[in-house]
Amino acid sequence: MMKRLQLTLLLIFSLVLLTACGGNDETKNNPEPAKEDTVATEDKDNGQDAAEEEPQEQVTEQISVDAGLGDTVAAFEEQYGENEGSALMGRFEGDYLLPMFIKNRAVDLTVQFEATDQKSRTLEEAKQIALQLIPKDAQLKKEYTDTTDLPKTIMVYHSENLAKVFPDWEPAGKFLIIFSAHEGNANDIFAITIGLGETP
Repeated sequence: MMKRLQLTLLLIFSLVLLTACGGNDETKNNPEPAKEDTVATEDKDNGQDAAEEEPQEQVTEQISVDAGLGDTVAAFEEQYGENEGSALMGRFEGDYLLPMFIKNRAVDLTVQFEATDQKSRTLEEAKQIALQLIPKDAQLKKEYTDTTDLPKTIMVYHSENLAKVFPDWEPAGKFLIIFSAHEGNANDIFAITIGLGETP
């Protein structure tokens, strides 16, 4: 009877010992530390990705002659004064200049001559104004007239600097200038629209 009790105790002790050893092995082979390493690596990777994207968002140099297409809200405020609109839809100089911003950069802007004392300009005058609002390195690719609605003169440009600021915009670097004229007179321009893309 005493031997059987000792044998039973020995078996129980052995099982406890094996379980304890097995637990230690599991702790040694536990994948949890690897998960922590993975999380740390992912955080590092995310940090690197954020660092790579950061320069694109933090570019502050003005790319247009005057603050214009591709430039920041701050550049517009410095050039034209108070923004009476918002960080998405700007309004400057009594609604003369209306830029639209995406990620703090102007992707589109409208010049409204009707918001001034001189309600319209000749096409040549309007072109001179538009040239101040586009990237300094802009190259004219095509110019044509569209008379499907009100008469419009359309100029298609490309800018490498604009492509760097908006690398994901297709086609990268392409933009339009549209000169809107009063009906019956293609030389009587009441507004200019400048925007990314190549299709009006």
